[in-house]
Amino acid sequence: MKQRNHLLIVGVVMALLALCVVLAAGCGSEAETTTTVAVETTTTEAVETTTTEAATSTTQAEASLGASGTIAVKGMVETPMELTVDSLKAMTPVTITATHPKQGDQEYTGVRFSDLATALKVQDAATTVTLGAADGFMAEVSMDELAASPDAMIAIGDDGKLNAVMPGMTGKAWVRDVISMDFK
Repeated sequence: MKQRNHLLIVGVVMALLALCVVLAAGCGSEAETTTTVAVETTTTEAVETTTTEAATSTTQAEASLGASGTIAVKGMVETPMELTVDSLKAMTPVTITATHPKQGDQEYTGVRFSDLATALKVQDAATTVTLGAADGFMAEVSMDELAASPDAMIAIGDDGKLNAVMPGMTGKAWVRDVISMDFK
């Protein structure tokens, strides 16, 4: 009986640990993620299986987020596509100085949203763009705000990450490590 109670406690602790890992992976995301973790208390093997399943779920969730240096473009565009550092460099990158809400004046090199909208053939009916980050953070910016900020851009970082530079907008619009843009 004592061993069974010990296995029950170990099982509950492992399940809670696995749940914490899964929740930490989804932290900062507006998208809802549901993960079910089953705990069996009869053998240690069940606990190990549960932990392995939770780790696999976490890895799959991270993989579905995308890769740094690549932006999946979808929604109200003529052709959904992927933008890469190389494809942005092949456009017409510009260098600007913009005031980041928390870091002050910084120099950024990238492609302006106005040029991206033309290249991507964003439909006139699109009213917002949702920017998704590699860490799961999402920010929605209106097309009117983008039009009012002519220097708004996707900047190419020295680390190969693509970042939203949004002069005149709140810090939430300055999305780091953008991996998706969904025009709605």
